[in-house]
Amino acid sequence: MTNLSREQRKGIISTVAASFFLGWAPILGKLAYQGGVAPFTLAAFRTAAAAALIWLAFLILWRREIAISWRGLVGCISVGRSTASAPCSTTLASSGWTPRWPR
Repeated sequence: MTNLSREQRKGIISTVAASFFLGWAPILGKLAYQGGVAPFTLAAFRTAAAAALIWLAFLILWRREIAISWRGLVGCISVGRSTASAPCSTTLASSGWTPRWPR
């Protein structure tokens, strides 16, 4: 690794770290299922923990990058809301489910 640039070393370290942590995911998931955790609860917890870790990393390493205008914030929230509801409608449509309205 002596002839590698700083960026290349960072890439290798990131790749090894990602592989290590992704390798633990099924092991920890299996332990959680054996402990009685529901799949939805586990997925929600993992997502919340990942979001918290990303925010923590940004607060520590790239604090000045967090700044966003009000217009940008509203745009991010609206895109997040529209994409959050899309998977449910797509899944229901692909499964052949049709709403049955009371008469």
